[in-house]
Amino acid sequence: MIRMAMTVLVVGLLALQGGCFDAQVNVPDVYVGGNRSAVKGTTAPKTATHAECRQELESAYQEIRRLRDRLDDREEKIDKLEDDKKKLEKRLDRYED
Repeated sequence: MIRMAMTVLVVGLLALQGGCFDAQVNVPDVYVGGNRSAVKGTTAPKTATHAECRQELESAYQEIRRLRDRLDDREEKIDKLEDDKKKLEKRLDRYED
């Protein structure tokens, strides 16, 4: 009898950890630092399988890489524009003298 109860308990825990049961839990907001806004747990996509979770995570990482590349491009553009501004200011100073 005890073996049967332990077996059912172990199988139930494995099924729960494997994602076979959907536990409806309110996910709290996560605060990630001093001045950043809260990350809402409700914005996380619903997934049914581990493979689906991996796919969502990979697409999130791709989006992060894309945004970082865009940021790098913008920073390079800012540096170039600042250099151009300095050159034009020097030119203007020469004409004013």
